[in-house]
Amino acid sequence: MSRQPVLSYKIVAGPVGQADQCSEGKTNVASHESALKAHRQSVVRREKNRQFRSKLRSALKTIRAAVGANEIEKAKGQLSETSSLIDKMATKGIIHDNAAARYKSRIQLSLNKASTPAA
Repeated sequence: MSRQPVLSYKIVAGPVGQADQCSEGKTNVASHESALKAHRQSVVRREKNRQFRSKLRSALKTIRAAVGANEIEKAKGQLSETSSLIDKMATKGIIHDNAAARYKSRIQLSLNKASTPAA
């Protein structure tokens, strides 16, 4: 269940350079409507990005745990959806393209090592 941030701001006219107060009691440097809107948008985006990163980390932990527990079939089943999730995060700009390639490469490498019988 995700909570939407409560955003209600007042525009307070004051001397230039003085921080204004939003209704939550926190100070903002912004005093123009456009700056306040940009701040509201950044708060929403930050929360969404945090949720996406959390989802990605959970998927990576799950597949790494499956490989570590030698549950190869389970890991192979999760590989395609985890790989897809990694690509989506890279497309959205939440992680860098090279980081996405590195994650996928390392997951595939660990899966290949675990699936080959030890000699």
